Amino acid sequence: MTKMSKEHHWTKQVVRFLVVGLTAAIVDWSTYRSVLWLTSIIPFSKGCGFVLGTIYAYVANRFWTFGEHTHHGLDHVYRFIFVYLSTLALNVAVNSYLLSLMNSFEWRLGFAFIGATLVSSFLNFLGMKFYVFKKQVIK
Repeated sequence: MTKMSKEHHWTKQVVRFLVVGLTAAIVDWSTYRSVLWLTSIIPFSKGCGFVLGTIYAYVANRFWTFGEHTHHGLDHVYRFIFVYLSTLALNVAVNSYLLSLMNSFEWRLGFAFIGATLVSSFLNFLGMKFYVFKKQVIK
């Protein structure tokens, strides 16, 4: 692969990851707000949103972003679960921490959500690119 095609490949993966991430964040946010409305338990609600967004993200990133169409048993699933469980803990912690800094701020749920999502999304991309789907090429 030439230097230009490697850069194009990288750019294509980043753009696709961002599109998938944006739609996964919509799934996450919608679930978070719905479960919060039902339970009033912030960490549980945030966790539920993250898990549903994660399921969507795995399928979309596997087949579209990283072009992984071959069956490798459960290896990718286990790696993906490891990456996402690690970032789930970080996501909930960052969300809770940011909320604690903004107790009286009207838009605090949105800002904390965005902050937690940015941190975990960055780490998720690195984990998927270099650990989960490390040798895959978009066709």
